[in-house]
Amino acid sequence: MTYIDLRSDTVTTPTAAMRKAMATADVGDDGRLLPDGHYGDPTVRELEELVADLLGKPAALLTATGVQANLIALRTWCERGDVVALGESSHLMRHEAGAFDPRLLGLRAHQLADHTGFPDTDGLEQFAPRLLCLENTHNAAGGIPWHPALWQQHDPLPVHLDGARLYNAAVALHTSLKEMAQPGDSVMMCLSKGLGAPVGSILAGDTEWISTARDVRRLMGGQMRQAGVIAAAGLCALSDAQERLARDHEHASMLAHALAELPGLMVQADTVATNMVLVQTTTGPEGKARLVDYAAQHGVLLAGPGVDRLRMVLHHDVTAADLERVVGTIREGLQPF
Repeated sequence: MTYIDLRSDTVTTPTAAMRKAMATADVGDDGRLLPDGHYGDPTVRELEELVADLLGKPAALLTATGVQANLIALRTWCERGDVVALGESSHLMRHEAGAFDPRLLGLRAHQLADHTGFPDTDGLEQFAPRLLCLENTHNAAGGIPWHPALWQQHDPLPVHLDGARLYNAAVALHTSLKEMAQPGDSVMMCLSKGLGAPVGSILAGDTEWISTARDVRRLMGGQMRQAGVIAAAGLCALSDAQERLARDHEHASMLAHALAELPGLMVQADTVATNMVLVQTTTGPEGKARLVDYAAQHGVLLAGPGVDRLRMVLHHDVTAADLERVVGTIREGLQPF
């Protein structure tokens, strides 16, 4: 059976162009310095320089995953026991708890209300945090993008921006990655997810800070060797990212409006801004479970938070024609037995 997988945009498969770029990548040992002072993998270096420029930061560092990049950033900014302020429903708080596990980083979390996708920072200074973390787009809020104009700096508090889907935010708000990255003293952006590379994320910041982050990456076991095969796919992903992400956003809006017409579902279709569609079922936990099982049996993979919610994530492997099959399958799955 051919599946249409809407569980996440982490399921994307590399394009033919990415596979070709990976097979022919110029590589070297990214963990060893050359006599000219550069690290040894030329394709990794090209990718890091490109993304640093796109984000408006002096330097960048390739990591295996976004979680790894975020943990490296927190360890670079903070010492054990420091307070980190972050949204209570942020990805960092809900899924990257290693930062606050005494067995790993041992940081302390001060949670901020962020149900709108942007944290409430009123009175933040009284908690004396060492770092503030922001997220854009905001995953739990349904891929909501927020514009940097919303941000008011809390000097001298540094900011780490979890921008796993920052490119989605830039496309949705019709602005540049550089402007979107402006609030962050450090920024993480995934090359996988909507961008479609099979693996890899980028951490960007000041040159000296990235040098320290590189040491932290090594301490965490994240130093890589001939990583140009990864970087090549990332470069390919960035070459046509804007067009592909805009298409994903269009497909998400189309899907949301179609699902909003189905009885048994509640969808705020007009609020869909990027590639995520949040759907609430009105038939309770059993109804949701039955729908998910039915859809899977018919080649549509669904998942979502809570007992009655689904989160459908569009990506480049889902075509406009696939949407018709998705809606039809869900319509059938909602029918009473």
